[in-house]
Amino acid sequence: MPSNELAEISIDTEAPVGTLRLAGVLGVENAEDLRRAALTLLESGKEICIDWSSAVQIDASVLQVVLALGHGLAAAGRSLSIAPPAGEIASYLRIAGFSSILDGDFAA
Repeated sequence: MPSNELAEISIDTEAPVGTLRLAGVLGVENAEDLRRAALTLLESGKEICIDWSSAVQIDASVLQVVLALGHGLAAAGRSLSIAPPAGEIASYLRIAGFSSILDGDFAA
């Protein structure tokens, strides 16, 4: 995975909907930070939105955390919305067979 784009993971818990922002190239080396950010948002009790419009590339470990977050929220009767990703990320999700998460579908 290229490392010329720094990864950024940030959260916003001040707005009515908590936001998880992902930017740059994110991979397995960011998975633990991403998991911690997701857990912080889960504990906020809010609906959550993922904004990965500034993400350049993700790998399966990032997708795994996003899926776990979506399933955890669904189990708690809450929702995860997804801001439209950049073209390469959307293509990756479609190729990997996960285009349904673009619509917020986290059904098991």
